[in-house]
Amino acid sequence: KPGGQLVVANFATDGEGQYLGTSRRVAQAMHPTFSELWLEVAGEEVHRATNFPNEYRSLEACTAPFAADSAVTAAGLRLESAECDLVECPFLNEWRAGEVADAADHAKRFVPTTRTWSNSTFVSGALACGRSPAEAAALADEMFARYEARVAADPDNHAMDYVHSYLHMSRA
Repeated sequence: KPGGQLVVANFATDGEGQYLGTSRRVAQAMHPTFSELWLEVAGEEVHRATNFPNEYRSLEACTAPFAADSAVTAAGLRLESAECDLVECPFLNEWRAGEVADAADHAKRFVPTTRTWSNSTFVSGALACGRSPAEAAALADEMFARYEARVAADPDNHAMDYVHSYLHMSRA
């Protein structure tokens, strides 16, 4: 509708190559750590069948539809502003501020926030390879137990920082 406004926040990768779980603030990247641990726990076949359906686009890719000669601009849509920003992991910030003093407690608080959105992906990979639901759940439990131990051993170097693109659009 003419005069309409829309703001979209989406996962992205920034100009420094940072994206969800991979940032300059920590030495360990979340997705490669998940991959390593899942391969150890579930084996090659299940690892190959496990896929995260995520795509982290650059700001340039997000704004490309608004090129001067595009169908989007011809339809009257205008890009008012676009930016990427890193949203710091609150669990890491609490750890570094001393609000949580015990590394094991920190890991017990942090790891479930990564599991809420990823557990079904790991279970689905195991199920796709013929594992029973109980076996698939047990594999995921073991993977996250190992991740928790890894975070507890090095809490300063694990986080789930987010990188978002923010697009403000309008219709003429």
